[in-house]
Amino acid sequence: MKVRLSNGAVASKTTGGCAGSALAAIYGSVRDELEVEVLQNEVLTIAAESSVRSTIEAHLPEYRKCMAGAGIGVSGLDAAATVEGRYGAYRRLGDPPSAAEARIAVADATCQSTAGLEKSRLDALYRSGGQWFKKHRVSITRVSGIVREATARADAVRAGLH
Repeated sequence: MKVRLSNGAVASKTTGGCAGSALAAIYGSVRDELEVEVLQNEVLTIAAESSVRSTIEAHLPEYRKCMAGAGIGVSGLDAAATVEGRYGAYRRLGDPPSAAEARIAVADATCQSTAGLEKSRLDALYRSGGQWFKKHRVSITRVSGIVREATARADAVRAGLH
């Protein structure tokens, strides 16, 4: 299965075997999963542009100071890496986060908000990618529906209904 990106590159995935069957079971089809993946990658490319990065970097000192005040040392927006380093990358499926892990997540969200990262990051992303978002709004809407349906299918699988 192949999908062409807006920049002309081609992304592909196999439709066969266990991987293809699993993707189809959750996303409805391998093509739908590939469309979701491609759109996410294109948005990440926009988010990595220098105008977005420089906006984020301008807020990092305040974010780091806030996290340090919560007793959590970070060098950037790396709270997830901090959690993984302290508690490991995985828990058993369905296990809730530990109290300490939850505390880091709350501090991260609070500090991102306090430092103005949430709003400024979105503003920079919209400024940088605004034309791209307008041009791809139909695809974005379609992929949003695919993700909604895939989430419902995945929830059913986790609940043992499939």
